[in-house]
Amino acid sequence: LELADDGTFRILPVAEGVEDLHLEYGLDGHGTGWPDRYLTPPMDPTDPAQWDPTHWADVVAVRIHLLARNVEPNHGYQDQLVYDLGQAGDTGPFGDSYRRQLLQSTVRAINISSRRERP
Repeated sequence: LELADDGTFRILPVAEGVEDLHLEYGLDGHGTGWPDRYLTPPMDPTDPAQWDPTHWADVVAVRIHLLARNVEPNHGYQDQLVYDLGQAGDTGPFGDSYRRQLLQSTVRAINISSRRERP
């Protein structure tokens, strides 16, 4: 959101073409510096094994799932692909004329994970 001169807010894209973004947080429950499991908040609050605020101290990695879409349609193309967004599930096929690309990566939180590594 951007605050306009007249005091109203307007929505501005951070990056053109980003259609979907999902993050999964890798938790280190054993003190090794490497994730034992990945969670995506908010989780079921009735399940004690799921996400709660104390988990932030154990986040040692983040899995990123980014679905990017062309800004302009490609005439003659029809998107029939299904995209795997990790724990968020699959999305598609869209059946439209926009080309998409799924980008996935895992980023390690060096500050936390390095301190926990054992020689």
